[in-house]
Amino acid sequence: MQLIAHLNFDGRIDRHGCHYYNNSQAQAERVRELLRTLLGVEARLHRRPTGIWRVSYHNVEVADWLSCRERELLPRLSQKPAWQRTWLKAFLDDEGHIHYAGGHRRVRASQQRLLI
Repeated sequence: MQLIAHLNFDGRIDRHGCHYYNNSQAQAERVRELLRTLLGVEARLHRRPTGIWRVSYHNVEVADWLSCRERELLPRLSQKPAWQRTWLKAFLDDEGHIHYAGGHRRVRASQQRLLI
């Protein structure tokens, strides 16, 4: 669940593999660890000249498996509250920020993709 959510928000699954992009090295390493733990694969971690960290793994079979899991997961997400919490946590990890001002805390997040 976490891996699919992260790849949906700050990454992508295409027919050749999966890719994840984030400013945070810790977050990129977390996604790399999810790939290692769940799929037993060693993804590549690379820092781009822009400072963005990229996690990538190129394998057609892994890409197909992830795509199938994504298609199964999204329609069933609304039926499972625990999955919704995991999905929301991944969303806030990838797209959110917290702003403190005058003793008040505001949590904001945004996503441009309409399909999610």
